[in-house]
Amino acid sequence: MRKKFSNQEIFNYAEALTKTFLEDSKDIQLPVKVNFYLQKNIKTFITAAQEIEDARLTIGKKYGTINIEKDAYFISDPEKLEQAQQEIKQLLSIDQILEVYMISLEDLQDVKLTVAQMNAMLFMIDEEEKEIW
Repeated sequence: MRKKFSNQEIFNYAEALTKTFLEDSKDIQLPVKVNFYLQKNIKTFITAAQEIEDARLTIGKKYGTINIEKDAYFISDPEKLEQAQQEIKQLLSIDQILEVYMISLEDLQDVKLTVAQMNAMLFMIDEEEKEIW
C-alpha cells in the first residue's frame, strides 16, 4: 500500500524501528509474514531516512564548517544559522509516498510486543474493522 509521510515522520519511524527491532530486540519470535513485512518496511524507512540525512548534511555544508572531531557542521553566523534552520524545517515538512507492507491485527494476536515495538509498527497495521455482529 502506498502511504504519504512527511520527511519528519519517515525519520522518526526509521529511528523507532531501528531502536526497537534492530538494536533492542531480544530474539522476538514473529510470524513469518509479520517478520518479512517488517524487514521490508525497515529497509524502506532506513533508506528514505538516509536520503533525508544526506540532504540535511548538504544544508550543513552549505552554511557551516565541519568539525572533524565531532563529525558535525557548525554555523557561527546567526543569519546563516537562521537560513539553515529554515531549510531544514522545509526539508522535514516535505511529503513522500512510500510503499508500505501492511499486516493485520490478527497477524499479531499471539505476538508479545512491547509498547515501543507496537508504536514503531503502528503505520503498518491495517486497522480495518470487521463487523462482529
